Amino acid sequence: MGSLECPKGVATTVAKNRFKSKTYLKFLVAAGVLAVVGGGAGTFATFNAETKNAGNTFATGTLLLSDSVHNGTACYSDSGSANAGSCSAIINTSNLYTNHTSSEFLTISNTGSLDSSDLKLFGSTCVNSTVGTFSAGSTLPHTGDVCAQLKLSLEQNATAGGTATSCLVGSEVGSGDHSCDPTQGTSLGAFLTAHGTATNGYDFAGDSIAAGASRYYTVHLYLPDENNTFQGRAATFDLTWHIDQ
Repeated sequence: MGSLECPKGVATTVAKNRFKSKTYLKFLVAAGVLAVVGGGAGTFATFNAETKNAGNTFATGTLLLSDSVHNGTACYSDSGSANAGSCSAIINTSNLYTNHTSSEFLTISNTGSLDSSDLKLFGSTCVNSTVGTFSAGSTLPHTGDVCAQLKLSLEQNATAGGTATSCLVGSEVGSGDHSCDPTQGTSLGAFLTAHGTATNGYDFAGDSIAAGASRYYTVHLYLPDENNTFQGRAATFDLTWHIDQ
């Protein structure tokens, strides 16, 4: 029998199909390699960028009040309980007499890092007491109300103990002299009643103290001419300086 041969056209078609099959297989192999390299192994990363704001800190400043009487050692608002330092008395005198003035100057400073928004002065209720005795040692029987009779003046100065720039509480001497006239002061009792807490404290016409700045004041107390019921009597009260941020 003779051999069978595919017709020429059939052989050509088979050859072409084999070529296409080999090419397709090669394509599949290449695609598989790309799939492994691109996604499976994670060898390559996408582009990225970043910034860092490092060391963020929130820190508070300080509001610190200092008080120095007659250029003495300053006391500070953080040196006592309830954020109020126990400072020296502005006026602490004895053996005074009627129709007499006792005066003293002081410096108030904001030694913190923050500016204050205000400055206030307020005082405790004035308390009368008997402190004098006769030579025989018996207590004087007098009951004069010194607190009600004392007159208070508050003067602002250019420097500690320096030239007066204004009389804040009381009345100026006048004729270009801005010093207070102690005899024309305000009733101490009335001042303490009106300004007994930080809320209703005397506000210095809205004055404030910047960080590192100071204010200078002089306090005058005047006792008018009174009768013998004022012998051996004393008036005691506190004055508190206050600032807010």
